[in-house]
Amino acid sequence: AFWATVISFVAFSIAASAGYSINDTFDCAEDRRHPTKCTRPIASGRVSMFTASLFAFALGLVAVWTASFVPAVIPWIGLYFVLSYIYTTFAKKIPVIEFIAVAAFYIIRVLAGGDVIQVPATGWLILTTFFAALFVTVGKRYAEAVGTSTRSVLRYYPPEFMAVLPAVTATLVLVSYALYSLIGSTRPGLVYSNIFVLVGVLWYLRGIYARDGVEHPDKKLWSDSILLFTIVCWGLYVFILFYFT
Repeated sequence: AFWATVISFVAFSIAASAGYSINDTFDCAEDRRHPTKCTRPIASGRVSMFTASLFAFALGLVAVWTASFVPAVIPWIGLYFVLSYIYTTFAKKIPVIEFIAVAAFYIIRVLAGGDVIQVPATGWLILTTFFAALFVTVGKRYAEAVGTSTRSVLRYYPPEFMAVLPAVTATLVLVSYALYSLIGSTRPGLVYSNIFVLVGVLWYLRGIYARDGVEHPDKKLWSDSILLFTIVCWGLYVFILFYFT
């Protein structure tokens, strides 16, 4: 199960890279007008759109080949590519649907993981993952809306809507995780992990409204010591709870 999980992770990582390459190709015109995205390889002209498309196709083949070592993950890789195509071609231009589609990518990963380790993901875990991904995506959109983003879909979001959305999705994360820890898990001690989730979500929510780097969630994670410390504490607590009690 361990190596199957590692191989599946690598396959999804390669598939995601292929999706990003295609998405950057489609977004090339918008990225050229952005103050920082204009330096990306495709937008800056260092890599041609044809080369990027060819590279994405090659990555897709490598992802499928990698997934072939774990047959259970192949359908999920296929579904990931389908969703990636739908998102890139038209879903990202539709208000609300676009950030729900982004969150759906993470649901595919969770469901695939359940199949790989032969432990079906519970409804509560799926909901919590979906809302957490939605929360991070909405925070990114809020930062883009009040910043200098050239993302075309942002013009369809009224400022009042964008202002309230991070708080709404943060609430969904807290409620769904609390319910999961109370009635969706077989570990009674999981309920105490809510303190880490509460601190992490509220701290990230503060960062959204303070425009504190949330436009780049990956960089935010590694540069924000309090957020990183909270996630590590939560991870250690859950690990100990599930494997040593």
